[in-house]
Amino acid sequence: MNQDDRGLATRLLHGRGANPLGAVAAPIFDTASFAMADMAAHRRTVEDPSVHDYYSRVRYPTVAALESTLASIESAPRALAFASGMAAITTALLALGRRGGTSSRRTSCSSTAGSGWRMTFRTSGAR
Repeated sequence: MNQDDRGLATRLLHGRGANPLGAVAAPIFDTASFAMADMAAHRRTVEDPSVHDYYSRVRYPTVAALESTLASIESAPRALAFASGMAAITTALLALGRRGGTSSRRTSCSSTAGSGWRMTFRTSGAR
């Protein structure tokens, strides 16, 4: 059965598919870091975080399950979840323009927004 053919209730419960740990519903991991088999595995994971869960701020199985479920519900290829509203807003604003070069999209930041936003835009290359 195609995953998009599953009903909403099934997609809400199971997301994109079977849990690799065999759990009926995605487990909630209550940890900040994950063990590595050796230093070589650690290096590979630092270079490519999609290889293995290693630190909750970078890649986290609980958040990955949420993103997978949201993408399934919306019939989207991917979804992103953020730790805070400000992280989501910053990502959305920075995605509106391209680094360097010119873009037909403009992002306006009021002078009342504070120096934090202006510094964020300046250091990211956004104009």
